[in-house]
Amino acid sequence: MKDESTEKRNLRLFFAFFASFAVEHKETMSTMRDQFEDIDDEDEGEEWEDEDEESGVEVVYVGQHHPEGGEEDEERVYAVRPNKSALKREMVALQKLADRLLTFSEKRLEPLGLSEKTTQALAEGRRIKALDARRRQQRFLAKLLSKEDLEPVDRFLDAIDGKHAATNRLFHELEVWRDRLIDEGDEALEELLEEQPEADRQQLRQLIRAAKKEREQEKPPAAARKLFKHLRALYSV
Repeated sequence: MKDESTEKRNLRLFFAFFASFAVEHKETMSTMRDQFEDIDDEDEGEEWEDEDEESGVEVVYVGQHHPEGGEEDEERVYAVRPNKSALKREMVALQKLADRLLTFSEKRLEPLGLSEKTTQALAEGRRIKALDARRRQQRFLAKLLSKEDLEPVDRFLDAIDGKHAATNRLFHELEVWRDRLIDEGDEALEELLEEQPEADRQQLRQLIRAAKKEREQEKPPAAARKLFKHLRALYSV
């Protein structure tokens, strides 16, 4: 029987042979775990699989090879096939990506360097209103996106997400300022003016008084909304 080092050498040959498959599906085989050290000679003739979640492929034991030397020189034979679960997850992720890209105009996506076919499919998808037809178009777009260089797309979306996160944080800070100004009055106003010395003290006091009054009278928060709008303008949000 061949020792484990021979089995590993054979496995590396199969990885090289199927490298083109891994590239085509935008997966990498470089992170395959070395899970073949515990393969025992007693497993001969039994089907055996190793599924790697990260690589997106499965290595399958399919039988024994008996060279001219006879059974003593027999070698294990492996095959590499797509990991169906990983491919399904990838396709679902690409469909979600397609759905998000459909929310942007063609001009906004132009710097990303998408192919003409993908650009045309996105344009068609924006025009589709029927739910079933739109889902079909998303699946078609997912297949097209699987062949695109998505690094510029990822950078584009990361920048947008980062900007949205920063805006949300600032909105929360302004909500805290609004509530403090209404609850604490001049004390909070003085702190705000230290942070924003160009703010109009008199206008802010009028807005604060109106917001307090409507709260005491349990009226809709129209003045509080005006105060928040004034804070947004002050912080250029």
